[in-house]
Amino acid sequence: MPELTFQTFMDLAPFLLLVYLFFRKEKLFVTPHQLAEMKTEIIKEVSQNFLSLIVFKEFEKRMETNFENIDNRMEEGTERFNKIDQTLEHIVDLIIKKGK
Repeated sequence: MPELTFQTFMDLAPFLLLVYLFFRKEKLFVTPHQLAEMKTEIIKEVSQNFLSLIVFKEFEKRMETNFENIDNRMEEGTERFNKIDQTLEHIVDLIIKKGK
């Protein structure tokens, strides 16, 4: 291995500079400050575009409550129709008895 002297460094300086500029241009290495900025940006974007788990759970709970209310109303409607049906049957029976 050749001895590393100042002259060797000066001979290799243009290549080292090119390598450094390539790495910098391609962003192969980043500083902790750049990582922190990117993390903040990602968190901000995620919070704007996605629901949090808490919000989703609240939405899910509201939907379940809505479906339960709809089911209860349907059962109440069915009970009312059954009462009307029984009343109509009773009326029909009375009409038939009077007709005889």
